[in-house]
Amino acid sequence: MGFDPESGEELQPINTEVIAEYKEQTQRERTPAQRIQNIEDYELFDRVTGYPRVWFWRGPNGDYEFFDNQGFHPSTGEPLREFTSDEITRWKREKQLTKEYQEQEERRRLQQEQMRKEAEERRLERERQLDESAQQDRVNKQRKMEEVVTRCDQLAANPHDPRKPTNIVGSRFAEVKGNSIEATAACADAQRYFPDEIRYKYQYARALGFSKPEAAIAIYRGLIKQSYPAAFDNLASLLIGKKDRKSIRQAISILKDGVRAGDPDSMVTLADWAGTEEFPVQNPVAVKLALLKRAGELGDEDAKEEAAQLEQEIQQQQQQYMNQQQQEKMMLQLFGGIMGGMLRAR
Repeated sequence: MGFDPESGEELQPINTEVIAEYKEQTQRERTPAQRIQNIEDYELFDRVTGYPRVWFWRGPNGDYEFFDNQGFHPSTGEPLREFTSDEITRWKREKQLTKEYQEQEERRRLQQEQMRKEAEERRLERERQLDESAQQDRVNKQRKMEEVVTRCDQLAANPHDPRKPTNIVGSRFAEVKGNSIEATAACADAQRYFPDEIRYKYQYARALGFSKPEAAIAIYRGLIKQSYPAAFDNLASLLIGKKDRKSIRQAISILKDGVRAGDPDSMVTLADWAGTEEFPVQNPVAVKLALLKRAGELGDEDAKEEAAQLEQEIQQQQQQYMNQQQQEKMMLQLFGGIMGGMLRAR
């Protein structure tokens, strides 16, 4: 039999077991390693030879990945190692420790959850035990806030303001003037409660304009920068009230901007200036009618009624003009007939 020329070890005779092992080794070398999904149900050792049937790789975090053949890890290229008895013992010990750690963590989680639950129950109990007077104070404060904002809307909301609540009718200019002190106070409080709601700022300026017009003008200018439509006409009206040409020209420009912004009040006010020196147009009546009609379409019933009346007057004037033309034509025909008869008589 002899000896191995490289190692010097004595050669052994071939038998059935060696042949089976050799075939298995050759088959393993030709078959790529496949990952074992469920190691718990996999036979770890060959029943005939007792050799390991599993190879493994451990990642940086210590997790195991198992394979059914020798070879290399498909992602890292690192060689796989035999899953020996020693390694199996180590794996099971770590697995047991991991299980115990997970159970310990679960117990800790449940304890913390119980503590949070008890703390929440105590907090709810404290809330239930709050003094009734404190609860009533909160209710009263909420009721006061609601009353204040409702009062501001009732006293100072513009009937044509599209941003007012639908259940609020609003107050006309003269009505706001009569309640300006109360409206100013209510809308000042509403602003404090709701500083981000610019409608209350607009209504505050609408009431303030009677006592402090310059302060109201400053507020309106800020609201126009925020594209608040109803502010255009109010600002223009205060500027017109100054009665100087510069302020009036500025007011006309603001009213035009208000028309473009869709403010019906600006349309009605600008209609009154159509054909004046400050707002010259080729056909003042047509411009006025167009502005009033558009304001009526946007919900201004007074403008709608005024537009209908103006349209009726225009039609009557046109009819009178046609009747006058017809009469003049008849007179000319009659005059012609008389003159013709006189000439024939001669």
